[in-house]
Amino acid sequence: MAENTVSVNTRIRIRNDELSNWEGSQIKLLKGELALGRRPDGDDDGAGTYELRIGVGNKTWDELDPGNFAISADQVIGLNGTIASLSTTHYETADLDMLSDYDTYNNGDTAVVKTLIAGEGANAKYSYTAYVWNSDLTGDDKWAAMDGNYDASNVYIGKDVSCLGSYTAVGNINKNEVIPSGKSVQQILD
Repeated sequence: MAENTVSVNTRIRIRNDELSNWEGSQIKLLKGELALGRRPDGDDDGAGTYELRIGVGNKTWDELDPGNFAISADQVIGLNGTIASLSTTHYETADLDMLSDYDTYNNGDTAVVKTLIAGEGANAKYSYTAYVWNSDLTGDDKWAAMDGNYDASNVYIGKDVSCLGSYTAVGNINKNEVIPSGKSVQQILD
């Protein structure tokens, strides 16, 4: 197959039209050619729902399988018909309060709060807490923590920990014992 090189400043636009114009069209989409059909949504802001068809070289829009993809601003229906929510924007911040402009977020937007725990420079240690925007929540707290259900009963030790030091026990674990991976903090301390 021949390859063409385009300059950095070249803009590429996928073949697109109103869905009603694609339906009944006799245009056969080339193999691998992408075509978008926009469903009307009552306004002309470019938002709305699109159908995507991928050409196979010898079929029209109507002859191509519409189940391959259906794309909207809020979700993707994948190859097997499964729905996955999309985030339109991702934010990283040191303080969630910095994201207080409630008029600019869409459901599914995500934010990660990066907090310095210890150290500095290359030796810095951070914690990362993920949030998702949910406009259905009441009050000013519409950023819902994705890990908001953590407590001692569902935080688990990831690898064996040897208990050494100047103490006799931690919870029900004695000095010189090994806390095996898979135990929760609650199990260790109870």
